[in-house]
Amino acid sequence: MFTKTRLKLYIIVVLLALAACAPADLDITPTVDPAAQTAPIPTETAAEANEPTQATRDLLDELISRVPATLGSTTAVQWNRTDVPPTVVNRPGGITGRITFAERQGGQTEITIGTFNDESSTTTYYESRERDTRLERGTPRDYAPEPNRFGTGTYGSMAIWTRDDVFVQVVILINISTFGDPLRPLVTEIDQIIQEVLEAPQP
Repeated sequence: MFTKTRLKLYIIVVLLALAACAPADLDITPTVDPAAQTAPIPTETAAEANEPTQATRDLLDELISRVPATLGSTTAVQWNRTDVPPTVVNRPGGITGRITFAERQGGQTEITIGTFNDESSTTTYYESRERDTRLERGTPRDYAPEPNRFGTGTYGSMAIWTRDDVFVQVVILINISTFGDPLRPLVTEIDQIIQEVLEAPQP
């Protein structure tokens, strides 16, 4: 009768004998069926999702190029575009470009146009600009598309509005003129340009 120790030795001897009899080129590494392997699914990162699309960039370029060298040419105050290149900044889901203008008596104004990938991104950016201190007591005006907000503060007069997926901000930093509402002619002219571009037939 085997003791436990002898039984263990017997099992070890049997295993060693079987291993010695195995072919030298035996490969016991598990194989993987190539057909069972699948390529990784590409995913869009959050940063990429927030990038402006090419169509969004092209629209901004078109709008900026359509802004004339002089605004208010038919009014008492003319604003002349400065030589400063537009300041272009990527925003979440869109892109903005700021253009500067000057009036011959010393007035200064900035017009920012933003184009966005979708309505949600446009609204989010509009709401972020609503928090500007110049708009804390702002009110809407009936001569601009809705939503819009107009206000004044320590750093000048300001108007913001959206049309489709386009955001616009007009800021008069220094106003020399005393002729009525200084924002109205600028807002009306810029919005007319945006409307014409958006309604133009696409090639």
